[in-house]
Parts: sequence; C-alpha cells; structure tokens
Amino acid sequence: MRSGIRLSLDDFGRASSLAALRVLPLAEAKIDASFTRGVGRSMTDDTIVQNLISMAHDLGIETVAGGVETRVSWDRLATMGCDSVQGHYVQPALPADQLYDWLSNSWPAVALAG
Repeated sequence: MRSGIRLSLDDFGRASSLAALRVLPLAEAKIDASFTRGVGRSMTDDTIVQNLISMAHDLGIETVAGGVETRVSWDRLATMGCDSVQGHYVQPALPADQLYDWLSNSWPAVALAG
C-alpha cells in the first residue's frame, strides 16, 4: 500500500470476520484465541487453525495467532506455518510503567527513539 497503512483483521475465524476477506485489502489476520488455545490439545482446533492459516496465506495475508499461552501451542503453530504469535507465553501483560523498559531491552530501536 502506498500510504504505508496495513490493515489487520481481528477475531479471524469467527463468522463475521470471514466476510471482511472479500472486501478489505488486508495485510494480516489475527486468529481468534478461542481456536488457538486448543492447538496441540484438540484435533478439531488444530484442523480449524491450520485451515485458517492456509486460507489467509492463499489470499496473501499474514497470520498472527492470539492467545498463545504454552510451548505446545507455540511449537504446533510454528509447524503450521503461522507467521507471528502473541500471548502470555511470549510475554505476559505488563503494567504501563514497565512496558517502556521491556520494549527498550527487547527492541533497541525503541530505546533510540525514546
């Protein structure tokens, strides 16, 4: 996109999110945590998430898995080809006063900008 703006679809997998695939120029789709929490423990959730990843990739859309809370989920999503993850396994929520320090230590560009 020439403007540099990227659209991200939240709650991917819920019925209402699928209609957005047809009309929005999406760059990214965040797979709903209600599906990703069962990855690695439920064959049904594994199948749904694998197909959501495949569908997004077939449409040229990157995937983010929300609600990743375990190493099992992390590993399984990696084998499925998920592009990014977020959740407590990656980094638990932080109070605002600790966020800058964490970002500065994890992402040096943040420290330079501050």
